[in-house]
Formats: sequence, C-alpha cells, structure tokens
Amino acid sequence: MDDVYTPSSLRHSTVLRYLWLPLLPLLALPALAPLVTEGLPRSYDGAYHLLRLAVLDRAVAGGAFLPRWAPEMLLGFGYPAFNFYGPGSYYLAEVLHWVGLSLAQAFMFAFVVAVIAAGYGAYLLAFDIFGVSAPWPALVAAVAYVYAPYVMDNVYIRGGLAETMALATLPWILFGFRRLFYADAKQPYFFVAAFALALLAITHNITLLFTPPLLVGYLLVLWQRTGRKRADLTWPLLAIAAAMGVSAFFWLPLIVERSYLSAQAYTIAREVWLPISVWTWQNFLDTGFNFAHTFTRPNKLGLVQLVLAAGGFLAARRRDGEWLYLGAVALLGGALIGAWSLPLWQSNDLLAIVQFPWRLLSVISLPLAIFSGGWLLHLPGGWRQFALAVALIALIMVAQRPRLTWIDVFAPRDPDLSPAVLAQVEIEKGVLEGGEGNSSIQEFRPRWADATLALQAQPAGVVPSPAVQVSRANALDLDLTAQVAVTSPLRFTDFYFPGWEVTIDGAPAALCH
Repeated sequence: MDDVYTPSSLRHSTVLRYLWLPLLPLLALPALAPLVTEGLPRSYDGAYHLLRLAVLDRAVAGGAFLPRWAPEMLLGFGYPAFNFYGPGSYYLAEVLHWVGLSLAQAFMFAFVVAVIAAGYGAYLLAFDIFGVSAPWPALVAAVAYVYAPYVMDNVYIRGGLAETMALATLPWILFGFRRLFYADAKQPYFFVAAFALALLAITHNITLLFTPPLLVGYLLVLWQRTGRKRADLTWPLLAIAAAMGVSAFFWLPLIVERSYLSAQAYTIAREVWLPISVWTWQNFLDTGFNFAHTFTRPNKLGLVQLVLAAGGFLAARRRDGEWLYLGAVALLGGALIGAWSLPLWQSNDLLAIVQFPWRLLSVISLPLAIFSGGWLLHLPGGWRQFALAVALIALIMVAQRPRLTWIDVFAPRDPDLSPAVLAQVEIEKGVLEGGEGNSSIQEFRPRWADATLALQAQPAGVVPSPAVQVSRANALDLDLTAQVAVTSPLRFTDFYFPGWEVTIDGAPAALCH
C-alpha cells in the first residue's frame, strides 16, 4: 500500500493556523476588482443569464418558488428553461437580491461568492492532500485556483455564473469524499460531500456530466490506498445516494422529459461549436507571461499556470496513487480537448451536449492548481517556505490577474430587465431565424415547436372571431370565457409542454400542439 498522506496537527499558533481564512478573500481582491472598477462586463452570455434571473425573480414573486416553465421567454411563447438548466446559481443570486441588492448587483456579487468559495475549497483539499503542518503550500494552490484562467474567463468573458459556481463545488466535493476515508468522525464530512455534490447537480449539467468518472476514479484510488476494506466505501456511497436524493427534484424530470426537446441544439453543437472548439498545438496555450482574457476561442491554458503546475508536480517528489491520479486527470482531460477527439464528441447526443470540449478545463484547472503548491512540500518550514509561497502567489497574481480595461460594460445604473428587453436580446441571438449557431435559445425548445416561431395563418373568414372575456390571469394560469357562434378551435400563442391542462366548464379538454 502507498504511504498515506494525511494532515498532521499544526504546531503553530492559533493565529497562523487560521490566517488563511481572512487572507484568501484579500488575495482574491485583484481578481475580482474589475467587477467594481470596470463594472459588469458585456460577456458572451452574462446578459442572457441576468435576464433569466429576472424571469426567476418574477416567478418567485408570483408564488412559483420552483418554476419549471418561463412564460416570458422565446418572445412570450414560453421556454422550459428551469426544467433543464440547473437553477442553483440563479437561486444564489436571488437570495442576495432578497437581502437588499438589486438584481444586477446580486448577479455580480454571486460571482464574488462563488470565486471565494472556490478558493476556500481548493485550500482545504490541498491542505488535506499535502499533509503538512504549514498552511503555505495549500494557500498557493488556493490562489492558483482562484486565478486559474478558466475560472476568470467564466466570470468576465463567458458570464457563466452556473459554471463558476460548479467550479467552486468541485474542490469541496473531492475534499468531503476524501475525508470520508481518513477522518475519524465521518458525519461532518458526509454533509459536506453530499451537499456539495447535490449543489453541483442542480447548478451546472455539463460539469455534472464530467464529475462521475472523476469522482469514481478518485474514490477507487482512495479505497485502494486505505486497504480496500469494504466498510471504507460505505460512507462515500451513502453520500452519493443522499446527494442524488436531495437533487432528484431537478435531475429526475430532466431525464424523463429530455425526449420532449428539439434536436436542433445537438445539430448546432456538431456542425458549429464542436469543430471550432478543439485544441491544436497552435492554440492550446497562451504563450504570453500575462494571460490575455479575450473573446477568442478556444479557451487556453496559461503559460505560468502550466509551468507552475508541471514544476510543482515534479518538485513534490510524490509517486503515490492519489498524486499520479490527479496528474492523469490533467493529462487525459487535456488530450480529450485535442482535435483528434472531435469524432468522439460528435458521436452521440450525450457528448454533443457539452458543445465545447474545452469545458474540460473545469476538471483540469483544479489538479493544476494543487500541483502549484508542490514546489513547497520539500522545503523546510519557516521563513524559506513562507518566502517561496509569497513569491509564487505574487507571480500567479501578476501573471493571471484579469486586465479588462478594454471590455465593454453595462451602464452603472441598474439595467432594464423587463420582458421587452428579454425579447430584444432573443431577437439579437437569432430566435426569429431559428437561432442558427446559437444553442442558448434552441437547447430547450419543445420538439413540436416551429423553429422560426412562425404561426400557420388561419383561413380568412372561415370561423368568426370569438368574444373573449378574461376573469383571471397570471404567468401560468388563465381563466376566461369565450363566446363563439359555431364550434371552433381556440388557439393560444404559447408553446405546449406536457403538464399543461385545459378544462372547459370544469371538465378536461383535449389539447393539440
């Protein structure tokens, strides 16, 4: 059996033991400062997610705390956004809105919460893996994760709050499950593991798709290192079951009702996004010392990020299964972003959902950050280790701090998030043309809905228009009286979705769509 690395008790003062708690947010300030100094950036999808947050907020205010249907979306035809897109990040922003922030401020501050949570999770995981008494190697790893180019890219360039929050959950998941093998008291870590995994399940579907192979492989490595005792797997399996149970309200309907959706998003992914989103030897690395965050795709590794990770992996001089497993995750993940893997991504709908192979940076970035702390592991404690930690942290911050004076931002005042603005954004994304090349407005379209939102014209003069009197109406419920001279269909400009019910004089009526 490999030597087991577990944290030894700190022999330092209480101040030193907990110094990382206030240090991490302070060290993250340069990474998050552009949100304040420059403003909320006009990122790829930030405006669309902010508008979705406004839709959720209106639904919650109307009494639908867990809405699955967004009636304002797709020009008012309706869209099952929250039935298929993990709403966890929206609820984080919604809670921040409840405590007094505007929706735009809450959306922006949710990124801050997610990034700092990512740093804390990376610190705890790295400290647990390193098994050393001083906090400095783990602090280097935490800063490397906070400043990882892919984390910052999700904040500023992609506007991906859900994926940023998913990146924050990954270290907490691995930390919680790791402690279930090594801790004497399992219960606190059972909660951490189950809660973090459940949170990921309701936050970002695509990161969740990558997580099972990552987690299963990690659990097998830990099981092997702890002696392959059957009892060692009991707590991790219970945590997985608990996470699945807690999050079943979201993923179960998603799986059952996925067949109701159009295949247009898969077509767009295969023909448009996947071919231009793979790595080659020419585009996988930003070779500048200062990482340049731009709208150019595919997403890249940073030169300093890669050098620190590779050097730290070797400098740690570890050959145990866990260290090698994390190295294999980084190497295999990078290989699967390569152009050679394009036929694999295009081979089935499940992988086509990913859209961009460089999304695997979500699982690559964490091992690379942990390896960055490996430079310190064989230095004697004290001022030498502290000095190198300060140098590495400064290097990471200088090289990977976002420099975004060039980016366009929203006006300082709160933006208009009304349904009219939502419709305008959808039109700009091509909703009237079928959304070719833009899957964000196609991925959850009901399969029976016309791609261009065109209604078939009724023959003129065949059926007289009914006299309609509305007695009660809201976003999800309509009560009206219709008077017609002859029996005729009554047509509503809303997309049908299974679960809609129509009654006439209290009796169920047949639906066509």
